[in-house]
Amino acid sequence: MIPCGSGLASSRFVEAAFEFKKAYESSNDPAFLYNMALCYRRANNAKLALWSYEEYLKKDPDALQRATVEARIQELKTQLGGQ
Repeated sequence: MIPCGSGLASSRFVEAAFEFKKAYESSNDPAFLYNMALCYRRANNAKLALWSYEEYLKKDPDALQRATVEARIQELKTQLGGQ
């Protein structure tokens, strides 16, 4: 198993996010935005994780995990210094 903090692990999460982005572009299924956010978060890319979570909620405002996503958005905004 590759440790999450390693560059190799991060690059794999970014690759996965890219694949989810392509899938979203062809299907418009907001679940792919959520998966992109998870990958970017694991890759320590707070800006893209934040964008993906926010887009996810825009596209699926009644998401079952809305409260969890909103909490993660707040965490990321804090991490980014309120940007």
